[in-house]
Amino acid sequence: MSEVVSDSTVLIFLAKLNKLPLLKMIYPKVLIPEKVHDEVVGKGRRKGERNAIIVRNAIKEGWIEVRETETREDVNEFKLGRGESEALSLSKNLNHEEILVDDESARDAARFLGVKPRGTLFFLAEGLRKSKIDFDEYLKSLEKLIEIGFYMREEIYLEAVRMGRKIAAQKHRI
Repeated sequence: MSEVVSDSTVLIFLAKLNKLPLLKMIYPKVLIPEKVHDEVVGKGRRKGERNAIIVRNAIKEGWIEVRETETREDVNEFKLGRGESEALSLSKNLNHEEILVDDESARDAARFLGVKPRGTLFFLAEGLRKSKIDFDEYLKSLEKLIEIGFYMREEIYLEAVRMGRKIAAQKHRI
């Protein structure tokens, strides 16, 4: 897939980890609705967040693109945040098979509407799989995510570590 729609959290956390290029490696074009742009760049810049500048630069480079959209009725029923609702609506309007979102209720809504959610952890695993980061950097990124406020249940963290070990072990057998 060459293009995907993203919600705020994946952009924010990958930028905070200085790993936004992992996103571009898989999706050369990332579309975001206006509300997501406001959440990431607008609010982020007002708070002095470095990640807002990183995302703004990706928009200037052209691989992240802001799109206008309206929330669809079928999405509105899930009572998600406005950014998540706009992102899911844009993804559905474009008939995309995937969406970038971390919030659990938004991921559930996406699945219900037939869109596969991908999150921050997916990009770290893909970075490891494609040798863009090594296993130590992968583990440090998981720890840093928790330090900077990324919520994940303990079983998700443990599964991410197991998956990283498995990817690393497979790469060394080849």
